[in-house]
Amino acid sequence: MGPRAKGVKVGQRRIVYPWIGCGRCPVCKAGQDNYCLKPRFLGVNRAGAYSTHVLVPDAKYLIDAGGIDESFAATLACSALTAYSASASFPRWARRSG
Repeated sequence: MGPRAKGVKVGQRRIVYPWIGCGRCPVCKAGQDNYCLKPRFLGVNRAGAYSTHVLVPDAKYLIDAGGIDESFAATLACSALTAYSASASFPRWARRSG
């Protein structure tokens, strides 16, 4: 962990949000790193998808999955985000209320 790291302590386990942008372009500054034109996506543009340790530029990419089995939590970084994004894009009239 670097000297400027904030928001996490040594030894804490986190899920890493893999869609890391450049952090400088207008898209990233608008909070939409997953649409960055100069992406640093883990497992796509950078190694690290199957790593036991990885460096990320900001704690905002770290998700506390405490209480969830680690082997299941590891699948959530991509599959759960994909499912959420797909369902969130449905028009309101297409959503069913319970």
